[in-house]
Amino acid sequence: MKSQNWLTDYLKHAVNFIPVIVFLFYGRFGPGDPGARWTHAFVIGAALALVHGVWLMQRTERHSIALGVDLYLLIGGLLALVSGEASEAWGEQLGPAAVLVCVLVVGVLNTLCTSSGFIDRIGAEPARTRMLSLVMVGVTAAALAVSIAMRHSPLWGGVVPIFALVVVRGRLQRLALQAG
Repeated sequence: MKSQNWLTDYLKHAVNFIPVIVFLFYGRFGPGDPGARWTHAFVIGAALALVHGVWLMQRTERHSIALGVDLYLLIGGLLALVSGEASEAWGEQLGPAAVLVCVLVVGVLNTLCTSSGFIDRIGAEPARTRMLSLVMVGVTAAALAVSIAMRHSPLWGGVVPIFALVVVRGRLQRLALQAG
């Protein structure tokens, strides 16, 4: 049953993105010069993403988008440990497109390897889940194209495409259950 309290619903969704929320807050408001601060933010984000990803993988219904964001943070954290320049290229030069590439990879793998697919819905008809997951792959590819075109705008290249994916995923989950 869905909660009627919008704040509770928001917090339930926000928990899926705790590592990236901490990463962004530390990167923006943490101590030190911006280069070192973002490098440290990637390491902190990667540590949180590792724990968070394990938690998500143990849930009955995973969250492919959140797992993709966690993958982005893990790669960024590993690059930060190897080279500050590599971390900067991953986070700044590729911009939000790198996040969407990771979401796309996780979504395709979930579509191919799990019964819940990219839409992360257990209990729906398998053929319907697969078809709706393929729709989600297409929507993610479109979001990636927007992100690449708008990569220098954090809002239009990052926030809007990710938010759109979360909204579309929710709609596709409802469609999967309606058919079943």
